Amino acid sequence: MARNRGSFNFAQNFEVQRAAPLDARQKVGYYTDLVDPSAWISTDGYVWLYTGAIVVVTNDPSSGVYWLKDGGSYTTYSSWERIGTGSGGGDTSVGVVNVGDGSVGSFAGFDSSGNIRLRTLIGSGAAAVTQVGDNIFIGLDASYAGEVNIGVNIGDGDASIYAQKFGNALQFREIKGQGSIVVSTSDNLILIDSSGGSAGNYDTTLDPSLQMSGTVGGYSAGTTVSELSGDSLITMWDNLLFPTANPTLNAPSGSFSMGPTTTLYEVDDTATLTFTSTLNRGSISPQYNADSPYRSGLPNNFNFTGTGLTDASSSSIPYVHSPIDVSINQGNQSWSVQIGYDGGVQPYDNKGNTYDSSLAAGSLAASPTRTIEGVYPIFATTSTITTLTKQTLISMSTTTTPGYTLVAETGGNKQKFDVADKWTAINPLTAIQQYNTFSSQWETISLATWTTSSTTQTIQGVVENYTRYTYNGTDRSSVQIRLVF
Repeated sequence: MARNRGSFNFAQNFEVQRAAPLDARQKVGYYTDLVDPSAWISTDGYVWLYTGAIVVVTNDPSSGVYWLKDGGSYTTYSSWERIGTGSGGGDTSVGVVNVGDGSVGSFAGFDSSGNIRLRTLIGSGAAAVTQVGDNIFIGLDASYAGEVNIGVNIGDGDASIYAQKFGNALQFREIKGQGSIVVSTSDNLILIDSSGGSAGNYDTTLDPSLQMSGTVGGYSAGTTVSELSGDSLITMWDNLLFPTANPTLNAPSGSFSMGPTTTLYEVDDTATLTFTSTLNRGSISPQYNADSPYRSGLPNNFNFTGTGLTDASSSSIPYVHSPIDVSINQGNQSWSVQIGYDGGVQPYDNKGNTYDSSLAAGSLAASPTRTIEGVYPIFATTSTITTLTKQTLISMSTTTTPGYTLVAETGGNKQKFDVADKWTAINPLTAIQQYNTFSSQWETISLATWTTSSTTQTIQGVVENYTRYTYNGTDRSSVQIRLVF
């Protein structure tokens, strides 16, 4: 049965032939072991310490008998008290305190082993600290000779700078300018300038309304005497010799490109497109200080419109969107971008003065909008009279096609061309023109000279309905025609 009072009736250590206490908790080697958890962990992984435990420290300058005041905080020195001292935390057999009301105490506390720490006395300047036997002497260095200083004015100036010695302080008069005299300091210098007062100003008896007849330096024709009256001569010379020059401000702009640059594709085709957005940050030209020469800051966002493009937060110039695959539909498909940008820097003129204002953060539409069109090709007998050849793609919103040269008719084979029904449904064919080689003119010919019939063409694997136009006149030689919608 467990108990916490009474005695126990065996008198030897379980570890036979070993000079050690029965309870291993009764002794440690060093003062630091008292707060070290590894010194107390038992074989079951627990620390079996308790309030009131008595422990002997044997191999340490702070050796002695300690008792544990707080078993729950055994890892702090203040929880252990040395028996016979009435103090813990590693104190020696007597307490140590600073006495008196001096600004600095010699007692500096205890180290981790409980040793007393005292501050060192060091002499400074003429003060000398020496030790003779058990005595410490503090006094003046024998080699130090004190001096008594006074100030003396020398020379025969109108005013003396040194005024007097007041106590231990040497007092000097201040220097102050009057009228046109301006006094300033720069590092170790006192600067006296006579150009800043009224004696250095433009003060004339000329009629205040008198105007300059022509531009001189930075002063334009028509400037009046009254406008210049009171200006310092230095300012006037600066303006005459160095007229104010302002920078030219050019606003930012954006460009938007597409690769490849092809804009016409057959319906039901597939195109792989890459889009590049570039911010032209504009300019401050010239920029008269060390700031950025650009009117705007860097881009911060690319906001796209159009199938397959994803908005991006980026400061890249240019920003290249990853390629997208586009299925070609009939008609137009378009993409555009709005570029956001950070604010710009403050412009300055050539004299360091602010000019206009910095450009605020904003956005702009990059140009141009990129558009592709899905179209149906036209077929015509431009290679052989028996075969209708696919022609170069043109927009289905075209009003007049390029000229098509039809080969000569032979053996009853007639000149022909095919137009997609989906084309004429939105943009009907209204006329056919033939080129007159004698007059060098395009002439409209009757649609009745062409017979229409239904046919099909396979476009990107899809069979599409077309209308065929066949010339119904007598066999003729090669001619050039164009279609009007």
